[in-house]
Amino acid sequence: MNLQERLEATVNKAEVDVSLLHQVVHGDSQTDVVTEGGPVKTVAKAIHQVELDLAASRTELTAQVGEATRQAGISTSSANLSTSKAAALDVERFALLVEMPACLVASPT
Repeated sequence: MNLQERLEATVNKAEVDVSLLHQVVHGDSQTDVVTEGGPVKTVAKAIHQVELDLAASRTELTAQVGEATRQAGISTSSANLSTSKAAALDVERFALLVEMPACLVASPT
């Protein structure tokens, strides 16, 4: 292959590569460009997929925050109920102590 043939082959290859690169950069969000190395997503398709992944992650995170908020509410309710029961027991114990005869309340010495 002489210099002229090599130059033409190189230019032809460069033109094909430029065309492929143009398709990758300017293709739509549904297209894969077939190259020697295999299919390549267009820029628009890659961005679209990232946007879909981000939206799905946001939805999942929102659900997790909602569940965490619900669980926190349940925990708060349980803590409040426990506090109320403990306070009620203290009142009952105090009432029993007040009603007991002094000889039963006094501690042995």
